[in-house]
Amino acid sequence: MTLTFANLDGATRSIMLDEFERDAAANVLYISPQLNPYGRNQWPFLLRAALASSVPELLARDLATLAVFNEFEAAPDADGGSPTPQSVPVDAGATLAETEFNRFYARAVCRRALQTDPHGVVEVYVAREGAAPAGTARDLVGRTVAAGPLLATLRTGVPVSAALGLDDPNAALSVSLPSAAAS
Repeated sequence: MTLTFANLDGATRSIMLDEFERDAAANVLYISPQLNPYGRNQWPFLLRAALASSVPELLARDLATLAVFNEFEAAPDADGGSPTPQSVPVDAGATLAETEFNRFYARAVCRRALQTDPHGVVEVYVAREGAAPAGTARDLVGRTVAAGPLLATLRTGVPVSAALGLDDPNAALSVSLPSAAAS
């Protein structure tokens, strides 16, 4: 995992865990359809351990080494026909770990912004060193976003990139408290 989390400290970690517990209690944790039954069972434990340790690489490593993914997934047919099976990508674990850790991190940062100001904002930054976002993603870098609506969207299970209005799931964007933005 190569994302940098500008505000990943004890306060953020505590809120990330609170957000996790909120989802777990409501039975709304995102469960990837790429996970097999064993993986769906293990996912909450693996995710919670990574959030508690603030080590997102732990989650990626566990997902890569445990047999938690289906061998195949249904890929939509381009012509609108029946889905066809395709192999689950070899980097599915790293992608899932990065996406979900970033989503819980962003939720925590939004809550921190709202703790000090009910109209708080967060700042969009490039979280992957060396990444060069293009188009709309590039235009978002450095902009502030209202923390309340972003938090509400992220709580629906939407990844950070989609919550920011992007179609590119690999945009490598995250959010920070405005004084800690890293770009």
